[in-house]
Amino acid sequence: MKKQIYSYQELAQHLVHQANNSQDIYLTDCKFLFDIKMSELALLSTLLADKIIHRAINIRNCQFKKIEINDTTFEKSITIVSSSFQEIYVYSSIFHQEIRIVDSNSTCLFLRYCEFHNNVSLEYNPKQITHIVDIDDCVFDKSVEFSNLLMSEAGEDITYNRPSSFEIYGEDTIIKHNLIIRDSLFIGSTLDIRCDIGKEFQLYSINDVDNESIKIKGYIGTLRLHASRIASLNIIQCNFATIDIANSTIQDIIESKLQCVRMTNDAALIFRDNAIQHSNPILENEYTAKLYDNLLREKTSTLFSSWIDSIKKRKSYIWGNKKTLYNYLEPIILFFPSMLSGERFLLWLNKYSNDFNRSWTCGIIFTLLSTLVFYFTINYLGTSPQYFVIDFKFQNFDKVLEGYLSLLDIFNISNVAQPMHLTIWGKILLFIAKILIAYGSWQTIYAFYKFKR
Repeated sequence: MKKQIYSYQELAQHLVHQANNSQDIYLTDCKFLFDIKMSELALLSTLLADKIIHRAINIRNCQFKKIEINDTTFEKSITIVSSSFQEIYVYSSIFHQEIRIVDSNSTCLFLRYCEFHNNVSLEYNPKQITHIVDIDDCVFDKSVEFSNLLMSEAGEDITYNRPSSFEIYGEDTIIKHNLIIRDSLFIGSTLDIRCDIGKEFQLYSINDVDNESIKIKGYIGTLRLHASRIASLNIIQCNFATIDIANSTIQDIIESKLQCVRMTNDAALIFRDNAIQHSNPILENEYTAKLYDNLLREKTSTLFSSWIDSIKKRKSYIWGNKKTLYNYLEPIILFFPSMLSGERFLLWLNKYSNDFNRSWTCGIIFTLLSTLVFYFTINYLGTSPQYFVIDFKFQNFDKVLEGYLSLLDIFNISNVAQPMHLTIWGKILLFIAKILIAYGSWQTIYAFYKFKR
């Protein structure tokens, strides 16, 4: 059972007692029922009178409310194990030795104007939601590691009127060695990095979830890198809804098992250039496709900005368990404005005929639907007499299917003769249909080349 501590006086007495018996500060199995301000505690404890703590701090299995630390220097290491904090605020403080947190949790963590001269390792309790990690204008001389974070949109912080987010930013913020984030979930949350990283930014097993509903609904979080200089980005077994990179320099990228729905700003270009640098044609094609995908959306957005902006917000109605109404209507919504520009129309064709050489199944669907549309168009506008009538009784359905197959089989492999009696307009439509069907067939075949070596 945890010992309950109700006031500064009780805590000061505990620290004074330890000063006579140990070279370190130990807090074990304690529950603090008040907010702790280091400045107020210093007034009651000679241990903290000079705002320099010369002893190592070891905390185990403790529960805290709010902790606020200002203008304090820690000369020895800090170790925290299996403890929880509602809020931690650290301002203008210096840490000379290692900080190590194991299997613990802080709902909100704020570090501002601090210096860390040794390694910082924060291993969170993966079962507890962290609302905010906010690091501003801090200098890290060694590596910084976060692991087992669970940040969710369910963790929106009402007090600060801000969504759940992980942010490292500030003009003076620099991480001189490695920033490591591993085995963490950012569900509907943003991983926002705006600083310089001297060596590696390592992302391992981020949003590596098996729950398909999380992936499809786009709850798998965003990686945002703005105004950053990074020597090497290692991104292994990660899954993001969006990767957003702007005004940043990344010298090298090492990636494996990366999944990303959208890349915005400079992200696709940076990843493509890195694939070219590493002579990887598969990734080069993948990120080139994302570039074209962005170009299609941007050019359409330029013409219909207000309309497309509302579409991009994805305010759509849920249809079934996995899909949204927008997913089905997007090709139609983007088709009409693309018709007003030859470049936009080519982008639209490449997007929905084989998803920029990424999907042969998309090519098959495109070909089958194109054939179906022209089959109905020719039947009603280009035949005399009309070849079939829709009566929902499925009479002579085999004949209707035979007509569809004759149109689809432009090379006459099935040896099915054209059964419709075409007018001159029907022959013109048939000519156009064959061009589009041949295009869809070629795009289907060409999509297989994404696996070329």
